[in-house]
Amino acid sequence: MKRIILALMVISLSIPVWALDEQKPLKIVYVNLEEVLKNYKRYQENKVKADTEVQQLFAARQKELDTLQQQIADLEKQLSGQISEATRTELTTEYTTKVNQALQLKDQAYADADKKREEILRPVVENVNKAIKEMAVAENYDFVLDAYKSCLYVNPSTDLDITIRLTDKLNTQY
Repeated sequence: MKRIILALMVISLSIPVWALDEQKPLKIVYVNLEEVLKNYKRYQENKVKADTEVQQLFAARQKELDTLQQQIADLEKQLSGQISEATRTELTTEYTTKVNQALQLKDQAYADADKKREEILRPVVENVNKAIKEMAVAENYDFVLDAYKSCLYVNPSTDLDITIRLTDKLNTQY
């Protein structure tokens, strides 16, 4: 809600005074970026590539994780049996270490996956942003809004929605 209010405040504060004086109407359009990405062939190809590489990354890490989880299970079994207090302390320390290693391995795998996905998809997203800017400049738009990320209401007017035109532009460039 705060983002929406902030966006509306920025829009209202950024309306140039000269535009109001000359009664020049603002050209505001919207685009459904989710729909653009769903229909943009290059993005979909890169998304498949990213998903494949992320799955391979997780598969490699899964072997390490399975080993750690087996060691943790073995330690739990030992801890549940009859052992001396000194051995219990030693095994508890080892158990805690193994659990922390497993958590760190999972966290690192997710961080690496996010980094890999972002590395593969960033050029495509930058291309979408570049195409939006080119269309905005070429067609003299004052504002281009994402229809579902920063607006309370969008009148589904075909002359304001540039989603299809943007997707076509991106796919013809590709």
